Amino acid sequence: MIWLAELPPFVAFYVAALLAGLTRGRIRVLILLAAPLLGGLQLLGIEPGVEVQTRFLGYELIPFRVDKLSQLFGYLFHIGAFLAIVFSLHVRDTLQHVAGLCYAGSALGAVFAGDLITLFLYWELMALFSTVIVWCGGTPAARAAGIRYAIMHLLGGVVLKVGIEGVVVGTGSVQIRPMLATDFNTWMILIGILINAAAPPISSSVRSLPLLLHLLLTLT
Repeated sequence: MIWLAELPPFVAFYVAALLAGLTRGRIRVLILLAAPLLGGLQLLGIEPGVEVQTRFLGYELIPFRVDKLSQLFGYLFHIGAFLAIVFSLHVRDTLQHVAGLCYAGSALGAVFAGDLITLFLYWELMALFSTVIVWCGGTPAARAAGIRYAIMHLLGGVVLKVGIEGVVVGTGSVQIRPMLATDFNTWMILIGILINAAAPPISSSVRSLPLLLHLLLTLT
């Protein structure tokens, strides 16, 4: 049973996203600012070692797990979300506020994911909501940039999924554990993460596609 004190902190962001879509003006501003504050306070009350388990398709999923490392990144993500919200208060676009809150919630969901299936789900939600934010620019340039952005993230998601499926088939487990890039599957996971994070040597630029294809062909 999940007690209130153990409620995942990212829930506050999804609830705030729903409320932000139904409100306007100062009430919406209060809701936006309250999401990271309430989520952060919730996280402060959670001790490392808390873990929520469930079963899905015969696999033991851990949609919420807190350890010292994830707790640290959870605090950093809450701070980053609060600062981003403060700098976005001048925006009057409802969709941008809703997508931004959902993106922050999905990022925290990935931080606290304890299994590869949950991680992949939140990873793809991050790609979806961040693409929506780009498209909210409303200009032809924003739409074109959003398409390129979506293509790269879809490619990264496919590569990540291939790696995850290989690990699950090879180990019979979906739990997240330390990995070394020593075989095809773990390399796919690493490359998928690099693509989505736009990390060197792979970036979100289309110019990185030849390098990516070379890496994939080398590993196969």
